[in-house]
Amino acid sequence: MSYDQHGNWLPPTEIIGSDLEDISWHEHDLIKVLKERGDLQGKESLKDLFELGHDSWELTDWENWPSGGQQVSFLHQYQEEYNAKKAAGTLQQAADEGWGLQFQRVIEEPWGQDMTYEAYTSNEIDFAHYNNNLAYRSTLNKLDVGNDLRSFRFKSSNIGKLREARDILSQEDYIVDEVWTRNNAMPYTNREQEQLDHFARFNQTRYFNPKTGITTYFDRSDSRSLDIKEKEAIQAGNFTQLQEPGSPQLLNVISGPPPEASYNADGVRVATKEDIKLMYQRYLGRDITYDYDTKTRDLAGVDDAGIDYWYNHGENTYSEVESQIAASLEAQGNIDRGRTFFNPNSSKESDNRDNLAPEPEKLVSPFTKSDNPLTINRTKITRPDYLPKADYDTIEGVV
Repeated sequence: MSYDQHGNWLPPTEIIGSDLEDISWHEHDLIKVLKERGDLQGKESLKDLFELGHDSWELTDWENWPSGGQQVSFLHQYQEEYNAKKAAGTLQQAADEGWGLQFQRVIEEPWGQDMTYEAYTSNEIDFAHYNNNLAYRSTLNKLDVGNDLRSFRFKSSNIGKLREARDILSQEDYIVDEVWTRNNAMPYTNREQEQLDHFARFNQTRYFNPKTGITTYFDRSDSRSLDIKEKEAIQAGNFTQLQEPGSPQLLNVISGPPPEASYNADGVRVATKEDIKLMYQRYLGRDITYDYDTKTRDLAGVDDAGIDYWYNHGENTYSEVESQIAASLEAQGNIDRGRTFFNPNSSKESDNRDNLAPEPEKLVSPFTKSDNPLTINRTKITRPDYLPKADYDTIEGVV
C-alpha cells in the first residue's frame, strides 16, 4: 500500500478517468496499475483498496459502494485534490485535520449512490468504528499509549495513533493476538465505565506512608492495589517527602529601599556608588545606615575615595566590581553576609508613634482621690414600733 510521509494514500501518477458515462480510464485499467504498484493483490478489486489484511472484523463504507465506476470517479477527484494540495504545500495541514480517503467517516445519510466525495474525505472520522475494531485495538501494546494495561481499555480519538496502527497492520508478518486483545484492549462497556466513574469518586488520589514520610499521588481512576500504585508513583517521581528542617539562616536586612539599577548603552548593568556601598556591607563587613532625609547610605569607616576608586574602575560593570570586591584580601577575612534584603519601612515605626493620640490618664481609685474622697459610714436601721415584731428588729449595714 502506497502512503506518503503525511500518512495519506498516494494516488498513482497516471491520470484517472472521471466521466461515469464514458470513463476514459476503465476500472480494470486502474486495477492493473494498482496491482503493479502493490496496492492490490491477486483477485482483489477497488473495494479492497484500503484493506489491510486484518479487517475481517470490519465492513467499511468503501467496501460497500455498489459501483466500481463511482469508485473510479472518487479516486479521480482525490487525485486532483491531492495534487492541488501538494502544489500549494498544504498536505501536512490537511493530514493534521484528518483529510483523506482511507478513513471510515461519520455519514449521517444512508450509504449508497448518493454519497458525496466530500463526505468521504472531510467528514468527521468514525473513531467509534476503530475503537471497536479488533485488529486496530490489537496494536495498542505496540503504540505509546501508556505504561499499564488500563491505558489499553480507554477509547482513542487520535488521528496520529490511527495512522500508526494502520502501519503496524500493513506489515506482512503481523499477527493479531485475539485473546490478548479481547481481554486487555477492547474499550470498557457503558456499564464498566459507569462503575469506574463511581469508583473514581471515592478512590484516594494520595497516600502518606508514616514509615518513610513519603506522600505519593495517584490517578483517581487507578483501581489497582495500594502497594503497586505506591511503588510505581515513586518510580515515576510522583511523590513528596518530609525533610528535616535546615538550620536557621540569618538574613542580611538593611534599612531603606533598594538602589535604582543603572545600565550602560549596551544594556549591561553598571555599579553605582550605592551598589558599591552595599557590596562593602555584604563582603567586607562594614556597617551601613540609611538617611531617609537625604536618601543616601553611609558606611562606617569608609571615605568617598574608596568608593570612587571602584566607581571609576575599568568598565565598571556590576558583575566585574562585585567579583573583585568579593575576591579581595579584606573580604577573605570576613563572612559573606549573603543576599541583601531591604526594609523601606524601618523608620515608620517611630513616625507612627509620634502620630498616636496621647496616652489616657491613669485611673485613680475612688478611695484614694484627695479632692473628693469616698466616705464609708456604718449605720443601724431599727424597725418602727407600729410594725409587728419579728425575730430581727435591727439590721446593720455599710453605706
